[in-house]
Amino acid sequence: MGLLDNSDILSDPDFAAPYGSVQLIRSKQVIGTDGVATYVENPAVPLSCVIQPAGLTQQQKADLSNVTASVNVWTTTRLNTVTENYEADQILWQGKRYMVMVVEDWTAFGAGFIRATCELRTMEGPRLRGGP
Repeated sequence: MGLLDNSDILSDPDFAAPYGSVQLIRSKQVIGTDGVATYVENPAVPLSCVIQPAGLTQQQKADLSNVTASVNVWTTTRLNTVTENYEADQILWQGKRYMVMVVEDWTAFGAGFIRATCELRTMEGPRLRGGP
């Protein structure tokens, strides 16, 4: 199993997202002179990957309903969840931002790859009749 190599698929133009259609955004924590921590975004860089919608998940609670959308990303680029000095990586795809929530490290298999589950950062709520 350790010889399994998906690098051909991850770079195959018939399977991978077109170059530049998926971008990676990283943020680093910076402490200002006033002692307040803020996150500063680095410029977005193209991410070579295979991306697949994972669907919508709805959680029914007593007083509300929570709907989230997610995507799965396979790439040879190391992706990060939140750490002490960094915010979780964000993926920009089809005009929407997804935050990396879970990272699975498969770098021991062949050339190696990362599989990440990313959740949509913001969703538009339903529009009410007669509303804008």
